[in-house]
Amino acid sequence: MKADLNRGANERFKQMVVLLETHLNQTTVQSDIKSRFYANINMPLSNKNIDEIRAEVKRYIQGLILQAIQKWELHSKHYQRTVTIINEEFETKVQSLREEFEDVERLLHIENKPNNDLTGLLCHQCLNL
Repeated sequence: MKADLNRGANERFKQMVVLLETHLNQTTVQSDIKSRFYANINMPLSNKNIDEIRAEVKRYIQGLILQAIQKWELHSKHYQRTVTIINEEFETKVQSLREEFEDVERLLHIENKPNNDLTGLLCHQCLNL
């Protein structure tokens, strides 16, 4: 069951990655990120060294991309739907296991129940008990 759920989740997440990659590669999304970056072109940067400046700019750009991803998820609900689908699959499999367990319990109960038709016909000595 775990392997089936993992396979299903991996497939859904692969699809979501493709959809997100397609979204981020759209010229409108890239233009939006660039325009927000250039809108803050005079952002305060550290005066220490070039590596710190690069790191600050990189974090700022990553933040802009993260905002684009969050906006995408807010509108598309791909992640939310994926979680819902995986939860539903899990619940379905658990319910199926519960039903199978209940069937086995009923069978065990029936097999352990004394047979009323033979009561009084055979004594314990006849059955070698």
